[in-house]
Amino acid sequence: MQFNGVIGNLDKMEKSEQDGREIDFAPVDWFDTENMGVSCLDHYASLVAENKAFGQYAAAFGIYANGQGVESSDAISVFAYSQCSAVVTNCVKLIPLSQMDGQRILYRFLPEVYRHAKLAHSVSEDDIGLSLPGLDIRAMQHERLFTRQFIS
Repeated sequence: MQFNGVIGNLDKMEKSEQDGREIDFAPVDWFDTENMGVSCLDHYASLVAENKAFGQYAAAFGIYANGQGVESSDAISVFAYSQCSAVVTNCVKLIPLSQMDGQRILYRFLPEVYRHAKLAHSVSEDDIGLSLPGLDIRAMQHERLFTRQFIS
């Protein structure tokens, strides 16, 4: 089983690893874990602790969702929405937008989020990461700026 996600540029990689380590696998402690499939998440946590896996947030999220019996299409949709929400939250903080404007933007993008989540669910393993070169080029264009508001 492969636990490391495909991720590009230094900022994104470091941020995802940081998020994956900071998750601290806390959800495991929130519930009665008997018969919930958490052993895979525990195994992933031990691989991260041993530096055999990178601790990617997306991988931890997917492993936990799978252990909870969440359908993969639903897990992808929730993850995609949470990422879109995070970007909109950054925009609300960075430019003069109200919280209501942020909610309107999220609502307007919901069909696109779900359309792309459905597309992500349908790609083969060989297709994962094909969009990274373009994202990496854009990210590298601002990777070492003097000041930055957020890690992208």
